[in-house]
Amino acid sequence: MRTYITALLHDIGKVGLSKEILLKPAKLTTLERTIVESHVHIGNRILRKELGKTRPASFVRDHHENWNGTGYPRGLVGEDISIQGRIIRICDSFDVMTYDTRDYKLTKMAYYDAFEELKRCKWTDFDGNLVDEFINMLIEIELPDSWYDEYNAEFMKKMFKELDLKELM
Repeated sequence: MRTYITALLHDIGKVGLSKEILLKPAKLTTLERTIVESHVHIGNRILRKELGKTRPASFVRDHHENWNGTGYPRGLVGEDISIQGRIIRICDSFDVMTYDTRDYKLTKMAYYDAFEELKRCKWTDFDGNLVDEFINMLIEIELPDSWYDEYNAEFMKKMFKELDLKELM
C-alpha cells in the first residue's frame, strides 16, 4: 500500500517548478534540466517535512536512480536503490513511453514497443528482474491497447482482483 500511494505522489515535487520549464516545447538547457531534476528533492522534502512520511519520502527521492549508478540525485547503484524507488522508476518510464509526451516525443509508443525498450535498458537503467516481473504482470492481466486512452471498468476490476489490490478499489 505504501508503494502505491508513493507512486501516485512520486512527482509531487514538480509543484515547485516553473510551468515555463515543465511545459517547454524545446530541449532544456543544462540549468533547466538541473531545475527539473530538483523535483526529487522537493518531493522528498514535501513528504518528509510536510506530511511526516519519512520512509515514502526516500522512495520519491530514489525514483530517478539508474541501476548502473548514472541516475540522480545520488548516483546510487543496484540494490542500494530502494526496491520501491526501482519499481516506481519502471512504472514511470512505462508511463512516459506509452502515454506522456514529455521529453519532446511527438508520439506515444505502443505498449509492446515500450516492453522492448524496458528490456533493452535492463541492468543499465532498471533492475532487470523487476522489468521481467513488470512485463509478465502486464501480459498476465491482458493490458488492452487503449488502456490509457479510455476507462475500462471491467479491465480495472480484473486488474485489481488479479493483483489482489481489493483494498484500493
